[in-house]
Amino acid sequence: MRSRIALTLALLLALTSGAALAASDFDFDATVVCVQPAYVLAPIGGTVVSVPVIEGERVAVGDALAELHTVKLYAPADGTVTGIFCEAGDSIQDVADRYGALMYIEPDSKYTLTASTDDAYNASQNKYIHVGEQLYLACSDGKHTGEGFVTAVDGTDFTIEVTDGSFYMGETVSAYRSSGRNAKSRVGRGEIARSANIAVAGPQDGGSVVAVRVNEGIHVTAGTLLVETLSGEYDGYYSTGSVLKSDVDGIVAGLNVQPGGTVNKGDIVATVYTTEGLQLEADINEADLSALPVGTPVEIVFNWNEDDEDAPVYPGTVSRILYAPLSSGNGEESSDTATYAAYIDFDADDTVRLGMTATVRAAGAGEEDEPDEEDEVDEVDDPVDERPADMPPRGEKPQR
Repeated sequence: MRSRIALTLALLLALTSGAALAASDFDFDATVVCVQPAYVLAPIGGTVVSVPVIEGERVAVGDALAELHTVKLYAPADGTVTGIFCEAGDSIQDVADRYGALMYIEPDSKYTLTASTDDAYNASQNKYIHVGEQLYLACSDGKHTGEGFVTAVDGTDFTIEVTDGSFYMGETVSAYRSSGRNAKSRVGRGEIARSANIAVAGPQDGGSVVAVRVNEGIHVTAGTLLVETLSGEYDGYYSTGSVLKSDVDGIVAGLNVQPGGTVNKGDIVATVYTTEGLQLEADINEADLSALPVGTPVEIVFNWNEDDEDAPVYPGTVSRILYAPLSSGNGEESSDTATYAAYIDFDADDTVRLGMTATVRAAGAGEEDEPDEEDEVDEVDDPVDERPADMPPRGEKPQR
C-alpha cells in the first residue's frame, strides 16, 4: 500500500511540474516600436541654411539637425577694436541700450577736419564741394601736410577724414584741390579734431549675439568679420550657436525643417525615437495572458539572424500589457478570443532598427531542470513479515 501511495504522489508531482512548464514555455512574434518619442525644440529662431540629416537616420547627442543663417557684421574701416561689450548669447537690444553698440573701432585715420567754404579762395569753382573728393591739407606755415577725402557736406560746411599726415589737435589747416596746395585751389579752412570711434551696431530688428569673432585690441581691416547674430533671444543668455543639435540619442522619425524655411524659437525641429524608448510590441492571445504577467523575463532573438548559431540573445522583461483588446471576434477561428498589446523592454544596440521582427520566448524555455535531491521519491519496499514460522499467512484463520 505504501508503495502505491508513493508512486501516485510521484506521478502527481511530475504531472504538476509538466503543466507548469507547459504554461511558461511559450514563444511569439514581436516588432520593434517606439511609443514615447522625444521632440527636439529650436532654442532660437532664424532661416534654415541646411539640414544634414534625413528621416530614418540614427543620431547621437550633439549631432547637427539643421543650421541657421546668421546675420554677419563686418568692420566698416581699418582700425583697432577698442571696446567689445557683447558676448555669445547676449541680447543685442540690451547691449545697445547700455553701451550704445556691440563694439567700437578706433579708425586708423586719427583726424578729421571740419571746414567751411567761407574761407575758400574767392572763385566760384571753390564754393562747391563733392562727397568723396580727394583734398590736400597744410597748416599755415606748411610744416604739417597731409591728405584726406570729403565724408560729409552740409551747406557751406564739410568734413574731411584725414588719411595721411600728422597734425596737432585743434590746429588750423587749409584744404586744397591741388596737390601743390596753391592759394587759388583752396576750398576751405578748419580745425583738426580727433576721429570718432566707429560704433558697430546690430540689426535694427534686434536679436541675439551668436558669436564674437575678434578680440579686444586687435587691428582689423575693412571687411573683417566681427560678430554673428540671429533673430530671437536665447534662454538665460546662453548661446547654443547657429546649429540646431539633437539633445537625445535615437532615430530621426520626422523633420519639420527644410533649407530656405524659417524656424521660430520653441518650434519642433525633429521627432526622435530614442534608443532608450525602443521596445518590442507583440499581440498576445487572451489564453496566453496567464503565462505572461508583467515582469516576466524573456529572451529575444531577431529573425534576420535567427539561423545563426552565434546570434545574440537579448534579455528582456514584459513591462506592460494593455487592457483594451486589439481585436475580438475576427474570423471563425478567433471568434471567441481577443488579443492584447504587450510591450517588452530590452537594451537596443546599433544593430536594432525600427520595424525589425523578433521571436520572444520565456527565459530558459526548453531547458530541462535537474530534479532536486529533496524532490526525489525513493521506492519503499514492503515491510518484512517477522511473525513465527508456524503462524498462518496474513488473512488466514489458524486451524484448531
